[in-house]
Amino acid sequence: MNLPVFITDLATFLPHAPAAGAFTHTNAQLAAEAVRRLHPCGGFTPDAIELLTCATSSPDQLGGHASMLRGELGSPPCEIVATAETCSCGMTAFNHAWMNVARGRSGNAVAVGSARASSDLPALLCGGAGAAFFTASRPAYRQALRVDWVDQLSFVNEPESCLDTGAIKEESDDFRQELYDQLRAIGFEIPADKWNAGAASIYIILEELFHSGRLRIGDRLFCLIPETDRFSIGYMQLTVV
Repeated sequence: MNLPVFITDLATFLPHAPAAGAFTHTNAQLAAEAVRRLHPCGGFTPDAIELLTCATSSPDQLGGHASMLRGELGSPPCEIVATAETCSCGMTAFNHAWMNVARGRSGNAVAVGSARASSDLPALLCGGAGAAFFTASRPAYRQALRVDWVDQLSFVNEPESCLDTGAIKEESDDFRQELYDQLRAIGFEIPADKWNAGAASIYIILEELFHSGRLRIGDRLFCLIPETDRFSIGYMQLTVV
């Protein structure tokens, strides 16, 4: 039987956009800054993390992103997992953290999505990181988000990849504009500057809403996470408790 799982805090780190070729942080440093900004309870430090799931499409080196992040944190040994795609890998890391806590394998988990800014394609990818803290213990003193369900679907068999061709920016812009127009038509507009941070995008959006003061007990959040690479889509529902 799965345990109920709650997100008790979210945090982000969004550095200023760098000039071409002038980066201020490595990807691992971006992710580490987001994790350090988590405050799910008094006295919390990264040393308390039991499971760390990390997502990015732009690691500092081939493989080893989770290890590089844990090295930046300097925290004690814990289970680590790295996922790699474009936008959807942020949801894969989220899903893995949620399932491990729900099944009692980990007492808590932190999922983090990060993206290093692209100087070649700034319209497609900006730098930033976001993190979420998961636990099976519902806090008595603050609002939390209960994870109701997560679902991810890949439509790899349908369109061709827009990231395997020379028309990367054009095709991705077309996909993004079409999705933006459809969401706006149903009153679900998301500003474009909130969803071009790759794996970090959903964390950045949720963190802003979580700390906005707009949420009320019983509110349900339906989240849609599209990916423009091979057109995977993630969905999830959260309830404010």
